[in-house]
Amino acid sequence: MKTNLGRFFILLYLTIGVFSACKLPFAGPLAGTEWNLVSLNGKDLIPGTRITATFKGNLINGYTGCNEYNAAMEIENDVFTYIKISSVTEVLCAKPEGRMEQERMYLQTLETVSKYILKDKRLEMKNGDGDNVLIFEGRLP
Repeated sequence: MKTNLGRFFILLYLTIGVFSACKLPFAGPLAGTEWNLVSLNGKDLIPGTRITATFKGNLINGYTGCNEYNAAMEIENDVFTYIKISSVTEVLCAKPEGRMEQERMYLQTLETVSKYILKDKRLEMKNGDGDNVLIFEGRLP
């Protein structure tokens, strides 16, 4: 009986050690939320286009108005330690004019975000200077 009890505590100790070393997926207030972009660097989107972002675990995925994208992220409290675009589909969308430039600007800007603020049903993402660079509206879970 003592041998089994000793093995149990050793196994419990090892299990706790393994799980404490693992980084748990992001589970903060953005988890499971979906957003529609309304402002990109202080400007409205091109009429007839939409850009989305959905937060799941340590990922952001969405639609750029032409292509689907995925980005890896890490966040602590309300600070992004990084956002890195990991994949984008490669569809060319000619109309409306400026759509591809808007997509490029969005993806570049997303990687510069360092902080966010949630206000009602609004997500404000800020760069390192504290400027609102992406403003989303959407729904919380």
